[in-house]
Amino acid sequence: MSLVRILIVDDEHGIRWALEKALREEGYEVFKAASGPEGLEVLASQIISLILLDYKMPGMSGLEVLERIKETRPDLPVIFMTGHSSIPTAMDALKVGATAYISKPFHLTDLKETIIKVLDTRMTN
Repeated sequence: MSLVRILIVDDEHGIRWALEKALREEGYEVFKAASGPEGLEVLASQIISLILLDYKMPGMSGLEVLERIKETRPDLPVIFMTGHSSIPTAMDALKVGATAYISKPFHLTDLKETIIKVLDTRMTN
């Protein structure tokens, strides 16, 4: 299996730090961004396998970032993360192109399972 490179885009430092630590322990290569524009810059300069994207961020929302990602990388899997969980939010994210959706707070095991599922689906398609 080739190295999986995950980009975490979240304005909360603690979330980025915890996810980076947990994902590196699983053998993933991790990149981080504190904002939507910063995440788009990382995406433009790196080969990324999957994105973990926060919904609510200052300046540029996760939905806006997702729309921009899908313009250039429509097949790139994006897992939407939010503490503002609602059916309309989930539907909006999925309509725009999110591959999966997870509500904060979440257990790291649930997120890891979601990542594996998304990557397995991508490999078999």
